[in-house]
Amino acid sequence: MKKEERPHDGGRVTIDRPIYDELQIEEHFHPLGYQRLKIKLPEPIRSHIIPPRSLNEWKEFLLVRLPILRWLWQYVPSLLFGDIVSGVTVGIMHIPQGMAYAVLADVPPVYGLYVSFFCPLIYAIFGTSRQISIGTFAVICLMVGDATSRYVHANPSLCEFNGTNGTGTLDVVDCPAALDVIFTITFATGLIMVVFGVFQLGFISIFLSDALVSGYTTGAAVHVFSSQLRHIIGLPSSAVMVEPGTFSLPKKWCKVLIEVFNGNIVWAAVIISVLCIAFLILIKIVNKQLLKIKLYRKLPVPIPSQLILVIVVTAINALFDLDDKYDVPIVGEIPKGLPPLSTPKIDIFFSVLTDAFTIAVVSYSVSVSLSKVFAAKHGYLIHANQEFLAHGFANLAGSFFSCFVCSGSLSRSVIQDVTGGNTQLVSFISSMILLFVLLWVAPLFQRLPTAVLAATIVVALYGMFKQCKDIYKYYKLCIPDMLVWIVVFLATVLLGADYGLVVGIQFSLLLIIVRIILPKTAVLGKVENTEIYRNQMYFRNVHQVPGVVIFRFIAPLCYTNASVFKSRLASQSGVNPARCDLAVRPKGCLELAEGQVRKRLLKVRQYRHRRLTDEEEVQTQKTH
Repeated sequence: MKKEERPHDGGRVTIDRPIYDELQIEEHFHPLGYQRLKIKLPEPIRSHIIPPRSLNEWKEFLLVRLPILRWLWQYVPSLLFGDIVSGVTVGIMHIPQGMAYAVLADVPPVYGLYVSFFCPLIYAIFGTSRQISIGTFAVICLMVGDATSRYVHANPSLCEFNGTNGTGTLDVVDCPAALDVIFTITFATGLIMVVFGVFQLGFISIFLSDALVSGYTTGAAVHVFSSQLRHIIGLPSSAVMVEPGTFSLPKKWCKVLIEVFNGNIVWAAVIISVLCIAFLILIKIVNKQLLKIKLYRKLPVPIPSQLILVIVVTAINALFDLDDKYDVPIVGEIPKGLPPLSTPKIDIFFSVLTDAFTIAVVSYSVSVSLSKVFAAKHGYLIHANQEFLAHGFANLAGSFFSCFVCSGSLSRSVIQDVTGGNTQLVSFISSMILLFVLLWVAPLFQRLPTAVLAATIVVALYGMFKQCKDIYKYYKLCIPDMLVWIVVFLATVLLGADYGLVVGIQFSLLLIIVRIILPKTAVLGKVENTEIYRNQMYFRNVHQVPGVVIFRFIAPLCYTNASVFKSRLASQSGVNPARCDLAVRPKGCLELAEGQVRKRLLKVRQYRHRRLTDEEEVQTQKTH
């Protein structure tokens, strides 16, 4: 069956202009010549160092550096109800998530509440996103915990570990110096972000492609899940403790399996974990079904399953003494009141600077990616460099108030958007909820089983594990992106979260270099009866212009691919500089080129014709 050609009913284009060479273009279109380069301080630095001179400049400066002034000035009362509902909902989510994710950072659960209370207040003043929820985030908490663990194990004199060989569990009860390391990492991360914001380095996130971020966060989710296994089955941390570094995850899994086979698990903790996970999944399904009800869409407040679970299980444990009767691990003492003041240690600063740089880049990239999604949805702009400053100030100030590194959270940001959050007033309201909890409610959660927090984290990882489907998407769209995803994922799982990011960036840059060194090339021909030029190998009715060879080189031409350019030009166009001097014999060279190109195209078209004929025969057989 011959495919019918669709008639062309569009307009027509006529091109009529003189032919210019390079000298004529310079003469006609650059009559003033080139201006000399003036050496002066770059504009991004000048805008931060030189103060505004006029009232209008001061006004613009304040509106840019303090975005809260802009949205407060433009605030209308009709937005208040949505912000209140969203603030209360997000504040309720902060309570279980803050306590759960703090465990990943190797700090007591109350420190997660400190982050959820203090950091959103600072971001609301300096941030430009209206829907993002700043606070604890699983991947960042894991990176902070790993960095702290590496530093403490490299300096065993700081702590007294559980064990006889100098290694053991990283526990801030036994090792108060670990908190100093965490606060110093937070301070260094904030300082790096502020420096990047001052020097307008927001473009650094372009080196983290979507495929790289997806593969990295999925690999980090495997680490997060593995770290919660001991809480789910009730093992002490000393039973699964391994030296931090490469291949630590397989070693940890081996120790967990050994403990399981030996029967050293707390079945009460396992039962609690399974029931909690089932309850959270069930409520998540119910929330999705409720969104289908038209009446519910007007006020889409989800059921706070995590908070309900925390309250109910804590009450059950207090009534039946599960921790005493069945050795179920619990959270323990939770102090009441505002976060205590903390001081970063200067002598630790330079030792954790590398880890802080990695955490800063990942935290910024995740938050800005979320911010851009919501900004595109609601029709406003995100200022990437101001986001660096906002996150930097939040971490700098938080390091003095017992906070670890904060970041944007996908789950809370989605809820903030769905429940009607319009401005960062949501952050102020959610922080007031956390303030109430810290002053009066927090000590009531002392008998909360850690299995509940582990179940909360495991269910929250579902969204990250869903990113495994991106492999098929990138396979359809771009094979190099699929390779980046796989390499980053495997490197993160096997080598660790810090090395995984480095390997991912290096592999991405390697692919870019390969594309530059070995680019795609093509010989273009003119589409019949048009002024359009296409690759002669992939289009029909394309003919070469007599006396002209159009060679496309799809890459920037530089010294790394100069030899490739010459060889491809000679092989595809037939113009060999070593055998032919175009300045002396251009006509003969072009005739030679046309002949060689015609022979090559004839072979390609014969192959494509045979393949199309076979496909048409198969299609004909199917129709009959």
